[in-house]
Amino acid sequence: MRFEHSLQISAPPQELWEFLWQVEQVAACLPGCRGVRVIEPRRTYEAVLTDRVGPFHVQFPVTIQVDRAQAPTSIQATVRGKDTRIGSVLTSTLHLTLSPDANGTALVIAVETVLSGRLGALGYSTIKRRADDVVKQFAANLERALATQAERASAKGPEGR
Repeated sequence: MRFEHSLQISAPPQELWEFLWQVEQVAACLPGCRGVRVIEPRRTYEAVLTDRVGPFHVQFPVTIQVDRAQAPTSIQATVRGKDTRIGSVLTSTLHLTLSPDANGTALVIAVETVLSGRLGALGYSTIKRRADDVVKQFAANLERALATQAERASAKGPEGR
């Protein structure tokens, strides 16, 4: 399955780029993501992804491996996990592309996912609907987090930066 979402982020690309490496803050923007651990900064991470998809409550302990990063324009990562309770395996390749635009940054999130087991049997439309909802929530949360970060930075003044 392939999913692609384009988001408009009001922050400039460099600011968004730096924020994306604050993994705990990014995880807080992603619905159902918890227990983030940095194994090797900017390289390897672990987390647990939980959600309700169709009739299933899924819980995937995942490893995220950053395969390639080109500042401040793109990140490619591989996500792998297994939910043993429902007998499903998740393998995804995530491509993030940042480019400047008139309002800040155009962020394109492209995901190629292979789901096997019971979750994979649900079909594309059910999974796509849930993925669309998660991305919309992520975008709204990301905008709020960046705005909060900008407010804190401006409250500190030039000497606090």
